[in-house]
Amino acid sequence: MVAEFARSSAAKSDCGAGPLGGCVKSLPGNPLSQKRAPQEASGTCAAVGKLGESARSLCLNGVQGAPAGATGVAEDCYMLHNGDEAYRLTALYGGYAKSAHPAVNESGVRADAEAVCPNSPHRDLYVISLVQNGSWKMKGKDGHRFQRTILKRFAEEPAERHGCAAVRGY
Repeated sequence: MVAEFARSSAAKSDCGAGPLGGCVKSLPGNPLSQKRAPQEASGTCAAVGKLGESARSLCLNGVQGAPAGATGVAEDCYMLHNGDEAYRLTALYGGYAKSAHPAVNESGVRADAEAVCPNSPHRDLYVISLVQNGSWKMKGKDGHRFQRTILKRFAEEPAERHGCAAVRGY
């Protein structure tokens, strides 16, 4: 079924495919990096590193992300409180962004932003959401201001990597 889906997708997008089918011999490891201090953030969390002092003042003392690239369809960065997820920053491109738009306001999202990106008829989406099962709770105006600031930084960095323009929202 997966091979047929890949074959069909390759034909529709006119992007040739290598040999399809056969047995899966191995799976890639978890793309999320080891947990790090905010000031050591890299990859999908690189923007968070620039706000390390603000994060620490709100007791957000770690990040976990993945390597960043210009071809991914989704990127995540988790901001941590004592090892537990507190916030999830997500960048979605193309069809992934389109399918997420209707559900965004129903999922506890605090803020979102959009950008116009090349080769996509859809606005790409950048979201910050509070992780509901974590031990951390946002407090006061500083938390809301921090959410907008970190979302802005997070959105601008992958938007630039993907060649996007006109980031708006926050």
